[in-house]
Amino acid sequence: MKNRIKFSSVILISILLVFCFIISTACKKQETGWRGEIETVDGVKIVHNFEPDPEESFKPIEFIVDLSIGVDEGEDDYMFSNPADIDSDIEGNIYVLDYRDCVLKKYDPHGKFVAQIGRKGQGPGEFTNPYSMTISHQNLIYIGDTNLNKIEVLSPTGVYQKTLKVEFHYYFSINKKNDLIIDYAKYDRDGSSYYNVGRFDFQKNETEELFSQRTYWPARIMNDDFRYEFPYYVRWDINSKDNIYVASAVAYEISVFSPEGKLLFKFIRDFNPVKVSGEEMKKLPDSRYRKGSNPFRANLVYPVFKFISIDEKDRIWIEHYQPDWRKGTKKETIYDVFSFDGKFLFSTKITGHLYPQLIFKNGYLYALAKVESGYSRALRLRMIEE
Repeated sequence: MKNRIKFSSVILISILLVFCFIISTACKKQETGWRGEIETVDGVKIVHNFEPDPEESFKPIEFIVDLSIGVDEGEDDYMFSNPADIDSDIEGNIYVLDYRDCVLKKYDPHGKFVAQIGRKGQGPGEFTNPYSMTISHQNLIYIGDTNLNKIEVLSPTGVYQKTLKVEFHYYFSINKKNDLIIDYAKYDRDGSSYYNVGRFDFQKNETEELFSQRTYWPARIMNDDFRYEFPYYVRWDINSKDNIYVASAVAYEISVFSPEGKLLFKFIRDFNPVKVSGEEMKKLPDSRYRKGSNPFRANLVYPVFKFISIDEKDRIWIEHYQPDWRKGTKKETIYDVFSFDGKFLFSTKITGHLYPQLIFKNGYLYALAKVESGYSRALRLRMIEE
């Protein structure tokens, strides 16, 4: 009888060990050919990418300038004062938002000037601080004005459609269902401030929070030569399934939400923050960044990224942060590229100083580029991969 009990106990223990092994394997696994592991933490799937080898992970991609719009001197229609954003519609027309002149300039697919849309003012179709824009899947133009807390909606020909009264910081996106994704400020009773990303509910006239990041004063320090940004700003983009990829520049961690706002998973990449030192530190005005309760001021590090963009293959492009010398231009812009499910694919670079985030549409890549003269160009590029 005792032998039977011992034998049964051994079988039970063996079953439990096999079960635990299966559960452990399901919760944490490493795939061949990809340097990372997948695990579940507090019920959330985490895709952990190990730090890649710089030489092995680099993928040379040819970026060919297919079209360049803009001149330093010449016709006003082709001169930009301070372009802040760029986009394209489904016909391939190109739109450049000029922040300083408070206008949107439209060009046809060949780069020929078509029309100037909007003007400075506070009425319908007018702006005082037009910092960001987007062209929706329905081919409508959305232009945000942070001073007036509104987003103006215009037709492709510039005809006024409606005004959305909503408070936001700088950036917003429109998904296929015409849901509005915005960044906005939130304050606690104790005075704490947060940089949030949420989905605006037009019926309730309120924003449903998706992501929240604590912020501090100041957000940035700058002078005529150099600008330093504290690493607690937030960026995001939307893929073809309307999933929202959101990240804070404090850490190399991206949270992925469904269109309804459910957290699907997160992915991270091993990364060592770059400290501000040497010549850059000398440019910072000490009297300003030592004020306030900002905990980052004691150990200044650069943000881990600058912008997030998603291409037409649903790959996530994360731009490396580079110090911002006010009077110069970057020689190249570097990106890490991930699959839609958060696995590191490769790193690559594009020659030139590109901004803000990359726009992938119509089989092209659209961006603004600062040239040596200090002026900007609107670029359309073809991307040739091996």
